[in-house]
Amino acid sequence: MVAGWSAGATAALLTIWEDENVQEQLDGVTKIFQYIKKFDQNLSNKASIIIGNNAKLNSRTYIMQNKYKTFISL
Repeated sequence: MVAGWSAGATAALLTIWEDENVQEQLDGVTKIFQYIKKFDQNLSNKASIIIGNNAKLNSRTYIMQNKYKTFISL
């Protein structure tokens, strides 16, 4: 789990992230920020949390993305 995130927020992010449509949208994307904003909206709706400013959102999503890739490769 990413430091500072509740188990519910982490589970919500993974649920969003694993969606096949989301993965197709992210395939080959070099500028992920537009999709990060979508995740923020989805997380706010699903986990009733607000990430905060763009830098904080970008940082947390980057960390979660790397953890997700590590988890998938196991």
